[in-house]
Amino acid sequence: NLKFEVKKKKIPGWKTDRGKIYIRYGVPLEIVRLRPERGTTGKDDLDLTEIWYYDGFSFAFSDEYRSGDFKLGARTRFPGVHYPEIAEAVYKEKPEIYTPRFQGSKFDFGYHVASFRGNNGKSLVEVSYALPVNIFSPKKEKNYMATTVKGGIFFFDDKWNEAEKLVTKEKIILNPQLDSEKNYYIIGMYQLEIEPGEYNFAVEFQEEESKNTGAYRNKLKVDAYPIGGLKLSDILLASNIINETKDPKDTKNGKMVIPNPARLLHKNQLMHIYFETYDLMVNPEQKTKFLVEYKITSKSSDNQPVIKRIFSSLGEFIGLNEGKQEITASYEYEGIEPTEKINLSIDMSATRFGLYELSVTVEDLISNKKASKSIQFGIQDAIINYLF
Repeated sequence: NLKFEVKKKKIPGWKTDRGKIYIRYGVPLEIVRLRPERGTTGKDDLDLTEIWYYDGFSFAFSDEYRSGDFKLGARTRFPGVHYPEIAEAVYKEKPEIYTPRFQGSKFDFGYHVASFRGNNGKSLVEVSYALPVNIFSPKKEKNYMATTVKGGIFFFDDKWNEAEKLVTKEKIILNPQLDSEKNYYIIGMYQLEIEPGEYNFAVEFQEEESKNTGAYRNKLKVDAYPIGGLKLSDILLASNIINETKDPKDTKNGKMVIPNPARLLHKNQLMHIYFETYDLMVNPEQKTKFLVEYKITSKSSDNQPVIKRIFSSLGEFIGLNEGKQEITASYEYEGIEPTEKINLSIDMSATRFGLYELSVTVEDLISNKKASKSIQFGIQDAIINYLF
């Protein structure tokens, strides 16, 4: 507003053409201002003109009446070039460029969002995360190292009005004997119930001491799980599933499911998955009967650039040059509850390093209805050491 307000017309800066471009794309790499000039062919250009150069595209603004209200476009200086049309094309290809500025260094981290049936028509959203230990600047306290991390998840509607948020501050205790040569990640999880729908989603973390910060924004669809008809929750990829837990609220199917937010594992590690089925039909004997089929197929590395970028330092993804790889298996279950909570452990030792997609299909053998969900993950040549 301070930069681009048009006081004569009482237009706030964010409503001007320059202000809108500034909000979308930030500070230009270069600004060139062209003053009014008298043409040699008898045609004059009496407009003030500004050209904003970005990486790979540019915008031109003209101030026809010297009011300070620069409009997108330049009428006579660039015959045949229609900058409003260029702007629309840029909007479609690159809606915005957002590079947050923090006091400390920016770091990458892994996160994964999974939704399940909640209460009163809401969905239970679980956001698991993995923070790399090497970005921390812990201080020694007694016989351990400690640091404090602020974090939060934020849900906004399509106009960026805040819908829900959960913000925390946590003290993290680290063993000073941790092997610096290994890849250690602190993992944790946020849980909240939210109305199903499509959101603008943000997840952020900052270490208080160093001000090192990680932040992501993304579109997020939270599925609905209304009563009636077979439904399948999202698939939660776990680093481990254990029988004991100190806090009953952390249990799933009577076990503790420790998430794998990176969705990466070594092929010598078992792949643990957890999901829930809803509204299975019950037969006259008050039993359910259903089939669970999973399929694992190789994917191009272009399908998951985020996974590849965030954890590229952990090891090299080896290209799948030997053709498509596929693993399938199926299990038949019987139960007594319309809702089933299922965990599976899959041996991945026969796979090659690379990126894969896991698809799970549940078929209700009584109603003959089917439901499917999928998740992408990576097999790599290094082991991630999670601290939970």
